[in-house]
Amino acid sequence: MEAASRNTIAVIGTGDVAKATFPHLITAGYDIRATVRKPENIPCLQEQFPAVEFYVADVLDQHSLAEPMREALGVMFFATLFAQGNNFNTWRTNL
Repeated sequence: MEAASRNTIAVIGTGDVAKATFPHLITAGYDIRATVRKPENIPCLQEQFPAVEFYVADVLDQHSLAEPMREALGVMFFATLFAQGNNFNTWRTNL
């Protein structure tokens, strides 16, 4: 991947709140790198937001977050972790 510009923002997560920030960040002149957990979601997201660069990543895998965050000016974190049922030893991600 290309080196980040001085204005690159990494957005962790692509849910409704994260997607609502994309137009504002683009208008403000930022380049956006956003993470998505499921690669099959990328084509639809690219169609909606052609100026955004998407990366497959999982918030529970720090290595998968390295590339989208590399040399970024800042990070906006919109991912959510929550327990499954009453078992608080297992976690599910909502990106």
